[in-house]
Amino acid sequence: MIKLTKREVFKLNKNLKIDKVLNDVADVVVKDIKDGIVKYEEDINGTSFTPLSDYTKNFKKKKGYRFPDKPLYAKGKMKNVYVKRRAVGDGPAVIATNEAERPGIGRKHQEGDEVPQRQWFGISKRTKTPISNVAKHHIRKALMK
Repeated sequence: MIKLTKREVFKLNKNLKIDKVLNDVADVVVKDIKDGIVKYEEDINGTSFTPLSDYTKNFKKKKGYRFPDKPLYAKGKMKNVYVKRRAVGDGPAVIATNEAERPGIGRKHQEGDEVPQRQWFGISKRTKTPISNVAKHHIRKALMK
């Protein structure tokens, strides 16, 4: 446990910009969601995605998709996750996905509705250290002012 002096607490209250912390955390989460699909091929719990059925693989091959064996990756649109709204003041940062082409497909995979469940959207266990580092950086910065 870290003990802060009254002066340090005052500095934190005055200088720590929560909206900046939230925006940096949102950036970490967005990058992790993309990496979960493309790089790690695992869900937010650290579990490998359920492999695609032979039917789905063949369908994706016939369509000419670049990675027909990769779950959640056909045209690469599922990984188009972004910070829809940056945090301002004490308001939240909002993370969203572009579902314009196939509305609901992300939700179906997240919930396992008519397809194997692949919880790809959310805050994963992989982000624990990066988020902690973001918070520490902002706290140090606030205490140095």
